[in-house]
Amino acid sequence: MAVKKIFVPLQNAAAAETSLKAAIAIARRHKAHIDALHIRQRPNVPAGGYYPVGVIFVDEHLSELKEALEAEAAALKEIFDRVMNAEGVAIVASAAHRDDAGATASWRDQQGVLPFDLSAAARVSDLIVFGCSADELGYPDANLIEEAIFQSGRPVIVTPPAKFERTPRRILVAWNGGREAARALSAAMPLFEETDAALVLSVGAIPADLEGPEKAAELLRLHGVKAEAKRRAPEGDAAAEDELLAVAKDWKADLIVMGAYSHSRWRELVLGGFTRKLLKQSDFPLFLAH
Repeated sequence: MAVKKIFVPLQNAAAAETSLKAAIAIARRHKAHIDALHIRQRPNVPAGGYYPVGVIFVDEHLSELKEALEAEAAALKEIFDRVMNAEGVAIVASAAHRDDAGATASWRDQQGVLPFDLSAAARVSDLIVFGCSADELGYPDANLIEEAIFQSGRPVIVTPPAKFERTPRRILVAWNGGREAARALSAAMPLFEETDAALVLSVGAIPADLEGPEKAAELLRLHGVKAEAKRRAPEGDAAAEDELLAVAKDWKADLIVMGAYSHSRWRELVLGGFTRKLLKQSDFPLFLAH
């Protein structure tokens, strides 16, 4: 099935344009609608909530918080309008989208509780797109991405600036034979339609009772994708994620498709985790599914 509705959370002005341009690239190919949502944290949420504008919440700062939230929303709406105008994307309600209009988009600004309301809204979409700023990905952006991966039930694209402004032509699939990898491969199928090549890569040993990258590449070829398989063992003390990124660079990948958090979230947090490291280190767009 094609991608028809792309959900774009807009909470960070530094990453908003990146998010929108990546969503537009996909929407143009699939004649899809972009649902851009900004959630203003409710001022009566207890301390410890998510406040992207960095204001400490206490009663006497309520008016300052409201003003800051208003300014943040206005800045994000300005970016949305500017990008859509520059890219020639029509702004229409989601229910009014028609394929003959090509890519369309809509803006929503509502009060809510982050990250919970964001994940709930994303469940009625085909795909979530997050852009990263030029700085290292950190809290609160990483927290929102992680919650979306776990709680939305939808696949997530995370892209650095200027890395996803056209549909990917060369897609690398990180394969370990697990259910998360299978889920990611299945969810990413619409993105393989315009690929020139796909590489299914396994880094390290795969248990004998699981299917290897050769079978995953075979599935892609049955779908008409020019795909090959490769197995790599980490060299020396190199970590698996470093080996994956090295292959992606040498192969000139446009996108990495991978299962996210195949271990428990607590274990990933304590041990570092393959997914967390890729989110922090990758210069490539990532397509993630859990």
